[in-house]
Amino acid sequence: MFAKLLRLVILAICVIALVGCEGDPGPAGPAGDPGPNMILAYGDIDINETPPHTVVTYGPEGVTISEIEHIALGAYKVTVDGTFPTDQGTLFVTASSGVGVTNAAVCGSLESWSQTQIVFSVRVYVITTGDYDWDDFSFIIIGQ
Repeated sequence: MFAKLLRLVILAICVIALVGCEGDPGPAGPAGDPGPNMILAYGDIDINETPPHTVVTYGPEGVTISEIEHIALGAYKVTVDGTFPTDQGTLFVTASSGVGVTNAAVCGSLESWSQTQIVFSVRVYVITTGDYDWDDFSFIIIGQ
């Protein structure tokens, strides 16, 4: 009987050793640098050969696309109104290839940033030739 009890105690000690017991989690490590983690604005824009251009979707709530200015063939300036943090975020744009060019690419750059308005430019071009052309595009701006 004593041998059985001893084996159960040893087995229990082994299981606890293998599984572990809940203990002190220890001190927290240093915090990393904050990164972009919040969608500040987004939109999907249909570019018509002749303005006006159509804003298909935009958001989130409280954000509006107040202007899409046609600068030249394939060149646009977009103004987004809302409430934004003071630190500048990151702009991502992509060509939709919905109406114009089937092998379009797009590049975009932030032009100005304030707590109430973001302005960025977009250039749409044909990948195979590098020529600028009209096409739909979508954007997203992320920040802290």
